[in-house]
This record gives sequence, C-alpha cells and structure tokens, in this order.
Amino acid sequence: MRTTQTPPLLCLALLVGALLVGCTPGSAGGEGIGGDPAASTPAPSRAEGQTLWSVTGTDEQLPDDDPDVQAVRTLITVHSGVIDNRSPENIEASLEEEFGLYTPEFAATLDGVDWRETALERVASGASVVEQRGVAWMQSSIDAERSTASVQYESYVVFTAGDEAFLRDNGITLGAEYLMIREVTAAVHDGEWLISGIRESGLQPRTSPE
Repeated sequence: MRTTQTPPLLCLALLVGALLVGCTPGSAGGEGIGGDPAASTPAPSRAEGQTLWSVTGTDEQLPDDDPDVQAVRTLITVHSGVIDNRSPENIEASLEEEFGLYTPEFAATLDGVDWRETALERVASGASVVEQRGVAWMQSSIDAERSTASVQYESYVVFTAGDEAFLRDNGITLGAEYLMIREVTAAVHDGEWLISGIRESGLQPRTSPE
C-alpha cells in the first residue's frame, strides 16, 4: 500500500480511516502503514492560557477563539469523529460524510485509487466496529493569508467487534485502546475550510499517561 515514489500527502491520505479497513498496527516506534517514527512523540501538555496554534513559520500565536482556529478545529473534530466511528452498518453513510469534508481535488485523488470501494470492501469483510474515545491536540498552524492550515492531533480508538481473522491478522485486541497521530492539511475552498491532505502514523497501543 506504500511506495517510495508516492508523494507523502497522497500516500498517507489513503490511510484515512485505515484502522477500520485492515491496516497493520504500527510498532511502538511509529512504523506500520504510513508510519512515521517521529509521529510517536506524545501530545504535548500546555500551561493554562497557552495556545497550540500559531501563524505558519513564525512564533506568533493564535488564540483559541480566533475564528479560523475555531473553524479548522471544528472541521478536524467532525472529520475524526466520522472516520473513527465506523461499522459495517454505517460505512456507506460515513464515507459520504467523509468525502463532503474534502476539497474537490483531494476527493478526486482518493476516487482515482478507488478508495471508497476499497474501504467498503474491507470494513465489510473484517466486520470491524471501532469507536473513538477522544483526541489530543498538538502543535498546529494557519498561514498568514488565512488560506491553508496544518493540524496535528492524536486520536484514541477502541475496537469493539471484528472478525477473528481480521483481529488476528492486524494484531488487534478487542477493548484495548489504540492511538494514531494525524497531520491534516486544510485549505479554504469557496470561502469554506476543507481538508486537502492527511498523513497518519501507524496504529499503536496507547500507554497510560504517567
């Protein structure tokens, strides 16, 4: 599913919701499909009043109540909820909602590799049911022109059902919590923030915070 010739955003974009469609969980070092060893860095904590948002390429911080910060964060929150809460019963509606959050160019890229058909087939064959248990925001930025954004976050999920072969082949334990780190790019299209690319780490067992 990954070649060295594939541009990073395209390669890892194909992993949107991959934890539901038969990916192999990554190792503790962040390897696995679309894995990035650097992506194993824990989500940073922050002091009261500190923001994780900044202007791209600068030290200028953006407050949490900035309109574009709120719009982008809402977009990413909705998207993560869509792709991290899936089952054979909701996959068709979920994919429809997912693609409605993408720029036309990004949606066309995924359609060019038959992503919807692949996702439908793998979710059905694996009979997997996954639920999101939370997210943790990481350092993110919006460019000075307010036209593009880069967002990083951790998503925490639990598999509650799955075919025995699917669970065995992917090293998944029902009820165990896993994390995946995502880097999402967004762009303004016709006055609306939409997702234009996605990178993902491999799926990793979540360790309890110290």
